[in-house]
Amino acid sequence: MSLLLLLHKLRQSFRLANCNWMSVYVPKLDATCALVAKKIDDFEAYYIERLFCSFESCIAICFQHRYSCNSIKYTPFAKQCELYTRNATYDSLPEDVETGQSRHLLLHSCHKEISAVPVGKIIHTTSLDADAIAANIHLPSIHRICVVQKRQFAESDGIQRLEEITTSSLRRCLAACDAPTYSSCNSVLFSAQEKTCILLARPQAFLYLGGTSPTVDSAAQFFIIVYCRNDFKAGASYAMQGFGRQPVIAYTASNSHMQILINHELFYATKAAIRLQLWDSADEKECLKICIASITTDYCDAYYFSSRENTCLTMRLKKQYTLPERHGRRSITKFYDDVTLDVTLRDESEECMTYPDHFTEMEVSLHEFKEICVAQYWISTLIPNIIFSKHYANISFFNECIQICRHLKSIGECKGIAYSKKMETCMIAVDGNRNGEVLLSNDQQYVTLSSCKKDRETERANNTQHAFCFIPELDEICLLELYEPLGLPGWKIITTIENTFSLQECLSKCASVMNVQKCSAVNFIDQQCMLLGRSKRTSFIRSRYSVFAELLYCEIKSNGAVE
Repeated sequence: MSLLLLLHKLRQSFRLANCNWMSVYVPKLDATCALVAKKIDDFEAYYIERLFCSFESCIAICFQHRYSCNSIKYTPFAKQCELYTRNATYDSLPEDVETGQSRHLLLHSCHKEISAVPVGKIIHTTSLDADAIAANIHLPSIHRICVVQKRQFAESDGIQRLEEITTSSLRRCLAACDAPTYSSCNSVLFSAQEKTCILLARPQAFLYLGGTSPTVDSAAQFFIIVYCRNDFKAGASYAMQGFGRQPVIAYTASNSHMQILINHELFYATKAAIRLQLWDSADEKECLKICIASITTDYCDAYYFSSRENTCLTMRLKKQYTLPERHGRRSITKFYDDVTLDVTLRDESEECMTYPDHFTEMEVSLHEFKEICVAQYWISTLIPNIIFSKHYANISFFNECIQICRHLKSIGECKGIAYSKKMETCMIAVDGNRNGEVLLSNDQQYVTLSSCKKDRETERANNTQHAFCFIPELDEICLLELYEPLGLPGWKIITTIENTFSLQECLSKCASVMNVQKCSAVNFIDQQCMLLGRSKRTSFIRSRYSVFAELLYCEIKSNGAVE
């Protein structure tokens, strides 16, 4: 490589690796995409469509869109995704982040090899067994128990991909990997949120435990299968040398010119079979059809349907146990469970490993309680140990849903909420079955309240005026609290903007930098706009002729929201 080319690559890496650039692993593409913060100008951008989904799905839809989508306006907690196409450069300006609750992003590129992505994090991990979370995971669909380790995402970099299946169940994903008797699959890249499971063939002598990771945490998790064993011990009657078929029972199934005769055997006898593949199956009849369809390709002559998992395991009997085809009849063996095989095994470590533990913490202002609460916004849509007890419709604002939970939490009736901006619904979660889980829809965001504290309750006692304000530049609605007192402890000036001709303009300035500069209030007087943020140690004295307004929250406008 020439020195000139090397310097060019170094300059490019330096240029991309700044705070306005990000990289995200997108499970539905099995690729890592680079994006840059770039404000969308409604006059120069062509609007394509609006959806409600995860950030990763938003990127995937843009990348694969039939129109030349290259820009995204994404509102994280509302899960609102707007797609655009525009002519734009990748030079990012500081004001590009002044976009309120939404993130405006220009899609730069997507790469199958994460090492080719122009921005990322280099991760060096420890040895295989150190600090790894491990659990015994029961896979009832194939009657196996696997010792599984959860590893850092960066370790999946460069591992051979075998197959991708659609599922929101980690058990189903792991079972697909271990199901075939002869398979090189020994690890998976799984995302419950994106319903993706990528089967991987990790080299057995894999010692280098490091790699490149996206700058944004992904909902995808990397698991390796250490080893698997059967979840049963075969009885003496099913030892290999004593394998004996039960008489042919009952019914035949038509397959063009051939009749299918069904033999019945307990699952213990599968030691006489080679496992072929695991399929989704609605019922046993469909499972039989799957096996029949696989006769010519995989020589399927046995199957096992799991009613618990709705799966079909196709098999081929070992040569010494195969019955010959006679007079247009073919025998297929159905393996089934009895009470000794109907077991459920659960490792206490499984929950810690299965559910992503990363979430975003933010403070929310609950004006009805005059409190500040720490809210945890979950990245995953697979939520353990909950059930929904109440359902509220026509809830236009996320904050309104959180207020409902806060009210119910005081009487022990709210563990968390699932809010949908798309449907304007608020679901209240309470403790559920210890082994249960709920998979949210793509438009729902799950939130828990970890702590709440009073927020200047005495100072705000006389603040009786609250008003909604629409910010057209951001397409957002903010709830304002107008202050009566002149002396206001707990506020500091962020900046002062002269020649501001209206309170509306002043409020728009604060709302646009609410996230990046933590603007929470404005003081407006004589065309002077002061943006203020919270502070424990400073106070602000306002003029009796000024308007001091706190922006309690701002949210993207919904169809039912009041302007």
